[in-house]
Amino acid sequence: MVSFRYEALDSNGAKVSGELKASDLHTAESRLEERHLVPLYVVEASAASAKGIKPLPAPRSNRKLKASIDEINDLLRSMQVMVKAGVPIVEALNTITEHASSPTMKIIANNLKTDMLEGLSFDQAMRKHPLVFPDIVCEMLAAADEGGQLAKALGGAINYMEQRAQTKKAVTGALVYPVMLLSICIGTFLMFLVFILPTFGKTFEGLQVKLPATTTFLLALGGFLQKNFGMVFLGTIAGIVGLKFLLKVPSVATKVNAGLYSAPIFGKVMQQMAMARTMQTMGSLTATNIPIIRAIQFSGKVSGYPKLRTAMEVVEDRVQNGDSVAEAMQKSKIFNPMTIQLVSVGEKSGQLADLLTTSAEQLHGVAERKLKAALSLLEPLLILFMGLVVGLLTLSILLPLFTLNQSIK
Repeated sequence: MVSFRYEALDSNGAKVSGELKASDLHTAESRLEERHLVPLYVVEASAASAKGIKPLPAPRSNRKLKASIDEINDLLRSMQVMVKAGVPIVEALNTITEHASSPTMKIIANNLKTDMLEGLSFDQAMRKHPLVFPDIVCEMLAAADEGGQLAKALGGAINYMEQRAQTKKAVTGALVYPVMLLSICIGTFLMFLVFILPTFGKTFEGLQVKLPATTTFLLALGGFLQKNFGMVFLGTIAGIVGLKFLLKVPSVATKVNAGLYSAPIFGKVMQQMAMARTMQTMGSLTATNIPIIRAIQFSGKVSGYPKLRTAMEVVEDRVQNGDSVAEAMQKSKIFNPMTIQLVSVGEKSGQLADLLTTSAEQLHGVAERKLKAALSLLEPLLILFMGLVVGLLTLSILLPLFTLNQSIK
């Protein structure tokens, strides 16, 4: 028998610590579970001091835990390596709990291990962390666990998360410059309005210069902002928070979403990205031997594009009635010919998963090119807008000066 030192949480959430004797680590953890204790760490007493192992932070609610994509991928990669080497999942999670560099990942790995010791499957334990593991990842691992292909599914999940991160990075990177331009323009306008123009306004008032309508309006607006800055600031924050909650209302979110996908220029880009996301999801799920009906069903749900979601429901129905995937997609009229052709070749050659991924990459490339083209058009428009704002502010000062000069002559 070996002595193990542990720290755990009792049923009330309070920390308890101590030592117990057991034949191995798994037995020690099982005994803690029998006492209705959630272990934070369990190590051999002789090794605890030498390793300098510290207790984990108390876990927050699973549904509130968040992690970056890099942290999630690190956990999935570690799991893949150990599963390939034949290490049981619970032992692999225990190793990650002890050695993960991120405190959040320590907590998540420990929670996954605890849930599995209580009888949940790996994917069921992951579903208790909705802000960490996307539904598609859980779906891939559920099917793989049933078919004994967990290592392969973990690889597919890692690829999916990496591609998701690349897409987000590409979109964010493309929007940085336009957002900076717009922010500088708004900031300059507000500074001029609140701090500079009122000084000239007092001068013009003292000289009894007749002010043009634009100058009068801007002076009134600047004076209002000066006197009510706190109210305007709080009102803006309240408006943003209110809008955030309003967008969570299903009916409002649906209308806004439909409007965004129908918007000129950028709507087409969003449609292409939704199509790429759908094909990528189908490819990732199919690669892990998930039945094609489930793959179609799930990929439609993650598309985010209402018309595409409806089209995928139609595809699902037609495939269930005997059509091939390519035939069902062709009848829906929303998929481009190249995507349909790749799916058709994939079905005939038995390489559907690979060609769905190829289709997704192609669609994503088209979306990126369209986004760059749209932004190349947006940038000069923003510069023109900035020029108009600067021109308006300049004229609001120069016009009264010209009037003053004429009156002196």
